[in-house]
Amino acid sequence: MPKVKEETNENNGLNEGQGELTLGKIKITYGFLCTQGDQVNKDRFSIRQDFALNSSDACFTVCDGYGKGGAICAEYVSKRIPSRIAHDLIKKKRHSSNKLSQEEIIDSCSKAYKETHEAILRNPDTNRDIHVSGSTVTCAYLQGEEKRLYISNVGDSRAVLGRKSNSFPVHHIAQPLSYDQNLYRGQERKRIRETQKARILTMDQVDSLAPVQLGINEQVHGTQEHHEYRDLIEGVDVETGWRIWTLEEDWPGMMATRTIGGKGGQELGVIPDPEMVVLDLQEEDEIVVLATDGIFEFLTNQGVIDICSKSLQPGQNDTNAPGPLDACKAVIKTSEKYFHDFSYIKDDMTCIVIFIQHLSS
Repeated sequence: MPKVKEETNENNGLNEGQGELTLGKIKITYGFLCTQGDQVNKDRFSIRQDFALNSSDACFTVCDGYGKGGAICAEYVSKRIPSRIAHDLIKKKRHSSNKLSQEEIIDSCSKAYKETHEAILRNPDTNRDIHVSGSTVTCAYLQGEEKRLYISNVGDSRAVLGRKSNSFPVHHIAQPLSYDQNLYRGQERKRIRETQKARILTMDQVDSLAPVQLGINEQVHGTQEHHEYRDLIEGVDVETGWRIWTLEEDWPGMMATRTIGGKGGQELGVIPDPEMVVLDLQEEDEIVVLATDGIFEFLTNQGVIDICSKSLQPGQNDTNAPGPLDACKAVIKTSEKYFHDFSYIKDDMTCIVIFIQHLSS
């Protein structure tokens, strides 16, 4: 099988770059930037061209590892998930004379997540701390000829669309392409509670610094299924403390309700099944951002898109004009300022920004 072109951050530090691709009916410029926080960098990313042996397709992935073995897990996941998606797509194409349906592609993505989860539990390099280690994943499979985007995710890394707006002063409206999977979502919380093996408490409640208000069977009324607790007020450290604990011990303390790895959360209802969003790109769709949760600790979806919009200069031939890498740098610089002002510790941050130009038929 021909080797695909790929960009990853295999070293444990700063990674940045940008590129340009013509993919069927669209032309994209993309930038990527990964920065280390105050501890070991557990963020990883992958960018693949000629995806699934198709020159008009590409795949972008961001991962955020957690736990002692989080860096190893994220490294493994960032490579394996796009590889497994591509492998299954190629296999299906060989057995079909027609184009693959959306259902078949969604199936390939879903299988890749579950297979990667099972593989990471078996892999001797990743399973040493697998009870409390794993990774979030957000993956964007872009079909240029079809002008279609498949987003799959587990955890709280995000994908956000910037759709062109004629309403000044907002140049692009942010549209979520993924939703954080956490205890602030009713269906996710329900699944955890139905195991009858988990407690849902904040760190302060576990440490007896706050009253316990959530038991196993209690419900929180008024919480919407897709309520984004980190997308309320930009620049404010919003309480995000609900975690998953066993009944007997203050362990494992997981915040995400879906992840790859994290074996200790399995019997508590944590699953590796991805949620999928399929988007047919319109002429107004000009920006796609994939980023790990450090970006969104203090920035809203709209805040990120507003920053990126300033670097999108369609029609300019000036080589010094800002581009997607400049957008990545501006997003992370803004987020770092908020960390400095509002937090005692800075998280790792990874950002991929894709600018889309729709080509004439």
